[in-house]
Amino acid sequence: MNNWNSNVADQPALWPKVPLVELDPPHADARGTIQCLVNLPVKNVSLISSKKGSVRSNHDDKTD
Repeated sequence: MNNWNSNVADQPALWPKVPLVELDPPHADARGTIQCLVNLPVKNVSLISSKKGSVRSNHDDKTD
């Protein structure tokens, strides 16, 4: 996992072995939640729910 940019996500060895995958607890605060959906060598997939008018971190992640 040293060079995660070269990982290919569509490898059967990386697929979950069971149909339901337990999720890590979401990161939550007054602005809403960030739920990590996939935390495998796919660089990360998250579902972010924000309350109307919330400001998160005001930046773009160019490499994630």
